[in-house]
Amino acid sequence: MGGKISSILLEDQLAEDGIFDVLDTYYRDPTVSTKAYLSVTNGTTQGLLNVQFPLQAEIGAYLKDMLDHNMTQGNLPQSNMHLFMRAYFEKGHDPFLPYLSYSERNLQVDGMALFKQDRLIDTLNLEESFLLKLLTDGYDRGGVLEVRVDEGEHVAVLRELRSDAVCGFKYTDTIH
Repeated sequence: MGGKISSILLEDQLAEDGIFDVLDTYYRDPTVSTKAYLSVTNGTTQGLLNVQFPLQAEIGAYLKDMLDHNMTQGNLPQSNMHLFMRAYFEKGHDPFLPYLSYSERNLQVDGMALFKQDRLIDTLNLEESFLLKLLTDGYDRGGVLEVRVDEGEHVAVLRELRSDAVCGFKYTDTIH
């Protein structure tokens, strides 16, 4: 019985140079699901795949479960191959992917990697990623967001956040 690809990891160095050629190969392959999770690693993918993380048996299933949990329950907006390619081809949209890091004993989501076309240009931390999630996906599970006010002297805590993502865009050919 054959397996299926549920997660595709891309090194940050490759992402800075452009990932369309790599993704296009997977996207055209009918055996690869367009719902496969894509993510960018801070460091080498080989290094990540060779680490034995505690309490996990198989890295592919662990990655899929971790990304799924962070998108449904956590701070990350929905992202997969289909959504990345759709944003890549649509006017006015820029794609984004989860940004992961790892150490000898820990794999973690650091935030989101932002792209201009197919090139990594910047990253968002988890708090900024949650704001992106509010704008793109909406959010109905409640939650807590800490916002620093008064130049960082105080913290405002917002609880039970909920939003409906409704955005309107007007496309013009000119840029001012």
